[in-house]
Amino acid sequence: MRCSPSARGTTLRDTMRPVWRSWLTGWQRLATSRSRAKPPARPDGPVLRVVSWNVRHGTDAWDRLDLAAVAAVLAGCHADVIVLQEVDRHWGERSGDVDQARWLADRLDMHGLHGWTVRRQDPAGGAERRYGNALLSRRPWSSPRVVRFREVPVLERRGLVAATTETPLGLARVVGTQLSARGSGFRRAEVGQVLTVVAHDMTRQPALPVVLAGASTPSRTASSSASSPAR
Repeated sequence: MRCSPSARGTTLRDTMRPVWRSWLTGWQRLATSRSRAKPPARPDGPVLRVVSWNVRHGTDAWDRLDLAAVAAVLAGCHADVIVLQEVDRHWGERSGDVDQARWLADRLDMHGLHGWTVRRQDPAGGAERRYGNALLSRRPWSSPRVVRFREVPVLERRGLVAATTETPLGLARVVGTQLSARGSGFRRAEVGQVLTVVAHDMTRQPALPVVLAGASTPSRTASSSASSPAR
């Protein structure tokens, strides 16, 4: 819907512009202050802190690329393991042709792993474009596995990435996923595939705890939890 200008030629966009700028400035200050904050007090005994976030290839609320702001927010979470969705790897102009998982891993001094669900050839003949989930950990990853769910017409293909890493609670198997944004039937089928992978991993290594995190709808909010891994 288009808003008609007033007699002085002021539109709703003009009226809201200072509000948008104020909100953006406040958000940037929050990200900076969180990155400088001391880690929250931990309870007695070891705790595993996990963060899951759909970063939408590093864009803000106005679809402007700002991967540094994403890194600042993640740094403020002081997570041991980070699970990300909608992460680009050399996906051309929209994300600066950057391997975002590697860039964030380097910025946060962590180890990164990317599991693509969609890939395209670069029209200019450069590196293959990939898009999907990513895992970050303070310790190296091992035994990676990527599963791409059945393709859904019209919707982006989803999937999962799984790998093993050392955590404050010992070795753990981490599974990061994103489910389809629409269609409960599709999501139920995808959940079934996720549980099949988890069951397979637990059968092979029954003593290894499994951490499962992800997203089912687009989101702008990072979710954080501090807990023992689910079995």
